[in-house]
Amino acid sequence: MSQGTNPTYNGEGKTTLLNMIHSAPDKAELTGYKPYITGVLTSGDAFDDAFLRNHLGRVYYSSLHYAGLDSLIGDSVDGSFRPITLTGLYEGTPSAGFNANLKLLLHFDGSDGATTTTDSSNNERTITLAGDAQLDTAQKKFGTASLLLDGNGDLASAADDGDFDFGSGDFTIEGFFRISSLGNNTFFSHWENGDATGQSFYLVHFNGSNRLRFAYRLTTGLVEVNYTWEPSAGTFYHIAIARNGADLKVYIDGTAVIEESISTTSFVASEDPFRIGAFNDATTASPTLEWLFAGHVDEVRVTKGEARYTSNFTPTTSAFSDTA
Repeated sequence: MSQGTNPTYNGEGKTTLLNMIHSAPDKAELTGYKPYITGVLTSGDAFDDAFLRNHLGRVYYSSLHYAGLDSLIGDSVDGSFRPITLTGLYEGTPSAGFNANLKLLLHFDGSDGATTTTDSSNNERTITLAGDAQLDTAQKKFGTASLLLDGNGDLASAADDGDFDFGSGDFTIEGFFRISSLGNNTFFSHWENGDATGQSFYLVHFNGSNRLRFAYRLTTGLVEVNYTWEPSAGTFYHIAIARNGADLKVYIDGTAVIEESISTTSFVASEDPFRIGAFNDATTASPTLEWLFAGHVDEVRVTKGEARYTSNFTPTTSAFSDTA
């Protein structure tokens, strides 16, 4: 809740400078008003509007009405506060606003040549850049840089986690890819070849046959589907995989090019890392990585429990948010 131009926070007319607070009126148990500020119970139960008048000042009627706290309104609104949004009644530390379904978000922003990057999701995963993988400010879809992979041992990966095992639920995997060398280029993989219990999915483009292949293993077996595609070098494409119930689709620039019906069958879980730009071709301690991507990667996002795309769409024109 932001302060207005002339904020008054108590009944004595004293002004206190305050840039941002989190207010959570809690009346869930109907035992009275519990005022939580930044997740802390600041006083005991109150059955009148004394706390609001003496500590927070006057707030908008609509916000209190929405929370079912009409009885707490005893003064006229003076516009001291801008509107606030109440998203729930709870106790504890307030959320930072992250989308709980967002499991990985890589903007690949930073200085030219940097060999580290940050996961901007609430998980803050450690991202490993292998080989000569580095940030490059010369090419980017959004922000200050993108990830440069040279096709020779380069990739980015996040350690195996249950968040990358989608089971029978909805999910979305997406990113922007700019191919520089039209060889066999892997976009995403969560795959341990040679072990059927570790094969989850991969998406790769084979230049020799102009095929975009999406392979995935369900509890009922392996499925491989292909789409004829001749990408142009030096062009960023938005690539997305999304499952919505029984519908599984692969999109290029918002157009579904692969569509599968998979009922409620579960994806097999993999214990391999989630990789960007490489495919694991062995089960040994030092796996053979093949079909390595050559080019630039930007704005990679993994969402579990949500199909962000269910029909053709226009790809985003700005960087992804960690709250959406």
